[in-house]
Amino acid sequence: MSNFFTDNADLGATLRRLDLSRIVALREDEYAQARDFAYAPRDFEDALDSYERALEIAGDIAGEFVAPRAEAVDREGSALVAGEVCYAGGISESLERLRQADLMGITLPRRYGGLNFPVAVSVMIVEMISRADPALMNIFGLQDISETVNKFAAEELKEAYLPRFASGEVTGSMALTEPEAGSDLQNVQLKATLGEDGVWRLNGVKRFITNGCGQVSLVLARSARPTAAASRCSSTSATSTCASAASRTSSASTARRPASCSSTRRRRCSSASAGAASLRTSWP
Repeated sequence: MSNFFTDNADLGATLRRLDLSRIVALREDEYAQARDFAYAPRDFEDALDSYERALEIAGDIAGEFVAPRAEAVDREGSALVAGEVCYAGGISESLERLRQADLMGITLPRRYGGLNFPVAVSVMIVEMISRADPALMNIFGLQDISETVNKFAAEELKEAYLPRFASGEVTGSMALTEPEAGSDLQNVQLKATLGEDGVWRLNGVKRFITNGCGQVSLVLARSARPTAAASRCSSTSATSTCASAASRTSSASTARRPASCSSTRRRRCSSASAGAASLRTSWP
């Protein structure tokens, strides 16, 4: 048996060493959420116990399920079927296992179906997935674009998208890279124009987007012309002064229907048939 959490003492030691008590209390509304959610912690030690259990589940999935499929994923690769990009079989299977374990919305608030864990715990899980299969990490790690939606979007958009992220119904991408700008945010040329109908319209090109076949994209675009100060900033010597002088960028979320070729792979299986542990339980 291989568990990428229990076989790495540094992760457990780091979790205990971090001073998370105040952070957790704030995230849990001074533990008032325990009144509304059976799986919310009652105090800090209860929270740490939940985090460790979640990390053990994630470590088991990473070591026993994801890692053995990594070589086959590299050999198979993704496929273009009827104009849609389909993941390698091992990627789809691993995503399904992570969905069943309720790990796709780790940091999202519970009212949207998330676990409300601090980012420190999420990063540890991403590290274990990366150790098992870096290709899967690129997809799984991008679930954190839902945090941008949670922080900046209107409540209507949060209710429309965050439960879908938390359940694993959708995956995401951050559309930053462009042919002429690379990943230099200050030099992006994609333009975003707000129409009188309240709809943002994009004009330009994005390229080499990690998980570009995801159903929700966070698109970074320019909604104003660059200032003179911004144009003087180079991608290799950008400073905070240049960054603040650069024209603001806008983020637009675009949704796509799930790829039809992977609909059978994305079916939600019962935990009884798949044998995956779930975090959405109340610990004794």
